[in-house]
Amino acid sequence: MASVLQLWFLNMKLAHLKPFLLLTLLLLLFAPPLSRAAEQWQIEAVDKVAGDGPMFSSLALDRYGNLHVAYSNRGGNELRYAFRGRDETRWDTAVVDSEGGSFDTLAVDSHGWSHIVYNSFRLPGLHYAVWDGKQWQKFLIDPCKSGHQTSIQLDSQDHARISYYREQFSNRDIARDLKFAYFDGKQWYIQTVDHREGTGKWNSIALDRGGHPYISYSITTPGNLGFAHLQEASWSLSLADPPNSDSKKRIDDASSLVLDALDQPHIAYIDASARTVNYGWLQGSSWTEETVDFLVSAGADSDQLSLKLDKSGHPHLVYYDSGLGVLKYGSRDDKGWHIEVVERSSAGDPSLVLDNDDQPYISYSALVSREVRVAHKVGTLTPTTADLSPLNGKYTAHKK
Repeated sequence: MASVLQLWFLNMKLAHLKPFLLLTLLLLLFAPPLSRAAEQWQIEAVDKVAGDGPMFSSLALDRYGNLHVAYSNRGGNELRYAFRGRDETRWDTAVVDSEGGSFDTLAVDSHGWSHIVYNSFRLPGLHYAVWDGKQWQKFLIDPCKSGHQTSIQLDSQDHARISYYREQFSNRDIARDLKFAYFDGKQWYIQTVDHREGTGKWNSIALDRGGHPYISYSITTPGNLGFAHLQEASWSLSLADPPNSDSKKRIDDASSLVLDALDQPHIAYIDASARTVNYGWLQGSSWTEETVDFLVSAGADSDQLSLKLDKSGHPHLVYYDSGLGVLKYGSRDDKGWHIEVVERSSAGDPSLVLDNDDQPYISYSALVSREVRVAHKVGTLTPTTADLSPLNGKYTAHKK
């Protein structure tokens, strides 16, 4: 009798495991091959965050090779910042806003000073912090309640251009639309990009050579990937991935937008229904797309991705699969996509930059160790003489 019961329990376990085993087998069969170059990644611990750990990391390299990282704690009640000089190994950290920070994104200006846009769980509105060389200056750009993704770029005059998601109007009625804010050197201006409800929960902004903004963004219903760009005084709206008659795509998750040397847009995005990471680019008046990788899971806030183009126009992409708890990096050449595993222990919220030699640096949240980390290829740090940096110790004010 015991052997019969054991066989019955075994069959029941296998029956429950079959869907997962089948999905895993399909991923192994059809996913791009993983490169052994993953062994070359060097991991740095930037900061260990108390409580439930960090989230929403955003990484930037200034023109002198110094690294800047913005991030929040998982409770969303503290915005933090870290800095490491190019030739240094020590990270200096500081609290930027003790009233909260979430979905923060970072850009660095020509002086090497950081600009951070973020939401706050404690205080409503879109918030902005900038380092002026001596201290952090903080501003409230839009008092209406905002939430989810923010994205920032700086124009040639170091003025901020920001896309974000407004949740409520000033009278607290539901808004849920895509917004755009910009600074002209004297004051802030705010525009609504797409008035339809459910637009812009996830968004990414890029600027062309003339400083004109382009935005990729999610459209919750029916689940499309929107694309907007500002033409003179009005926004032109279209779809970056127009659905076919038999399409079952649901592209209302994260996307990452960049423009190439000819100001042509390239977008990486997650198709939650197919559980795929896709890459698309505009050719003439139509979009071309390809599948980069397959995911075990999609739809979590930590399933972020970040796209950059190197000097040759080749795409580089970092993304997180929350189903596997794996952080991956992909690069594309004439032979196709090459995928590497960067971190296997639950590493979400990735942000990617390329240095002057097109070598990748990635910031992310290590959930198990509760650390903000930066990964880069071994040997990418090239010592420089101290007089190349105009900072001359000014960032010592960032220390705790």
